[in-house]
This record gives sequence, C-alpha cells and structure tokens, in this order.
Amino acid sequence: SLLGLTSTSFAQAGGDPTTPPPGLPGKVMKTLDEVEARIPLVDGAPGVTQESNGGFTISESGSYYLTGNVVVTEGSGIRITSPNVSLDLNGFNLSSTETPPQTGSHGVEIISAPNVLVRNGTILSGHGSNIGFYDGVNATTRVFMLPDVEGVDGTVVEKLQVLGANGSGITGVTIARDCVVLRTGITGIKADLVMRCVVLNANGVGIFAEAVYDSKGEGSGNAGIRATLVKSSQGINDGTSNFDAGIDADIVVDSYGKATSGSGINSTEGAIANSFGEAGSGKGIVAVSSSVANSRGESSTNVAIDGDSRSTVFNSTATNSDSASDTVRTGNAIGVIVPFPQTVDADTRHLGTP
Repeated sequence: SLLGLTSTSFAQAGGDPTTPPPGLPGKVMKTLDEVEARIPLVDGAPGVTQESNGGFTISESGSYYLTGNVVVTEGSGIRITSPNVSLDLNGFNLSSTETPPQTGSHGVEIISAPNVLVRNGTILSGHGSNIGFYDGVNATTRVFMLPDVEGVDGTVVEKLQVLGANGSGITGVTIARDCVVLRTGITGIKADLVMRCVVLNANGVGIFAEAVYDSKGEGSGNAGIRATLVKSSQGINDGTSNFDAGIDADIVVDSYGKATSGSGINSTEGAIANSFGEAGSGKGIVAVSSSVANSRGESSTNVAIDGDSRSTVFNSTATNSDSASDTVRTGNAIGVIVPFPQTVDADTRHLGTP
C-alpha cells in the first residue's frame, strides 16, 4: 500500500519522521536589519548630521527612521541631499518655533535628490499664527513620472499628515498617496499623481496635479482640484472667486465638483462622465469643446450646463432654482443635446468621498 511504501521508505532512510533532528533548531526568521538595514536619525549615524537648529541632514543613500519628535528653532526639520533615500518618520512629529516662517524653511526638504520616499508621520505648523514651517514637504528638483508611473525615478510621500503649513502642504513631489493636508497658506498638494489624499481649507488650489484618484480637494477661493484627469474624487471651491471651479480638469469621471461662485465642474477640450457639478451663483457644468455624458449640472442662479458649438451633452440632467436662467444653454452654446432617459442619481455628489 501507499502507507506501507511510505513507512518502508522512512525506515530505509534510517529515521522516524516524527523525531526531530538532534541539536538546537537553526534560525528561520530574519531580523529587520537583515530584511532592510535601517539607520536611526541620530547625530553620528552613517549619513546623518544633526544641525545647530535641532534638525537633521541626510547625505548618503539608505533607509532611515526617526526615533522621536523633532523641534527646530529655524530652517528645515530634515534635509535630504542624496538620492535613493527612504525616510520613515515612524509616527513622530516635526515642528518649528520659527516666527515668522521663512520661505526656505520646510518640514522635509528634498534637494535635487530623486528616488526618495518619505512616509508615516506628522508635520506641524501654525498657519494663521505666523509660526512654524513654510512648506510641509518641499522637493526643489524632481523627475517627472507621468505617464510611466512604475519604475521611474521620483519623489514619493505617503501616509503623511501636514497641518497648518504657512505655504504649501506638499509640493514638488512625483506621487502623493494616503496623505492628509489641513489648512495651508497656499496650495494643499502639488504633485504629478495624487491618490487617496484629502486636502481641507487650502488658501490656494486644494490639489494641483496631472492625475487625481479617490481624493478630495478643498480650496478657498481657488479650485478644489485642478488637473488633467480626475476620477472618483471631490473638488470644492468654497470661496468667492468667479474664476475657479470646484473641479477644473480636461477629463472628469465619477466625481463631484462644487463651487460657491465659480463653476462646479469645468472642462476644456475633454470629457465629463458620470459626474455632478453644483454651483451657487456660478454654472453647474461648463464644457468648452467637451462632451458631457450621464452627468448632472445644477445651479442656484445660473446656467446648469453650458458649453460652446463644439460641445455635446448626452443622457444628462440640468436643473436650477432660478426660473429666469436657462437650464441648458442651447443654440451656439450647446452643439447637440441628446435627451436619453435620465439615469443620474442625486447621490452622485457623494462619489469620491474618502
């Protein structure tokens, strides 16, 4: 039998399979340093210099980690001058007591160094109190990635919280993912690619990028999101500017844009699909030489869907609460209107909510 053959085979091999081998078992697990050798961010460690302001400079390639909160008196918290660096803030905070903040003072400053990853921590400043860092993360020189996202040199930030930056929250990086930015003096996030990020109460553009996925950007008087492509996201402009939209992008898919005075969603020579543009005194959707499909435009006092003679609108709804305003501007404004059965649900406004 099979059992007999197996038992005989073990017997011939000269041992009982249930009996452990003699001696202590060998090591089967690797230490963290064996998996990835990591260097603590302390003065005297390889590639690490502690500066007179209390911050650090990383000048050699490697994987580094923070061992505690860092408070600096002026300048930047951590400066990275070498390529091929991974920095884990390890859940700790970077903050500054500098007042007023200078434009060259940043939480993390990446200086002409591609292939840098910064992750897992909080950068604190006091926008409105005139204290702290100017930018949360600033990459002064970077390698652009799009459209080739994988395997190209660049700067990546992930799982960061940037609170109260006096300038921009995160700027000049290639990819920002899983980040939260609250209250900035200028732009919330400026990157090539933004994924799963939230920006609230930016005094400039909320998110400024080539492509934005699964994110929310909120600007005060400026566009909530300004990009080439926006998918499954929310862009809100809650200021009084008539020029900026909730979402200003060439292609907008599965998204919600809202503006107090500007357009809910604005597209030029692109497309808007499965989306909802909502405005107060502005226009719900503005599609200049663009197509609108399976979407909804809504305005309190203005045109709900607007465009030009090269625009097309398919299977979409347009409503406003001001009977004196056009619901959909026709004639030269909209080239073709195809009133298929309406399928857009009011819950479209919730698409993309992180």
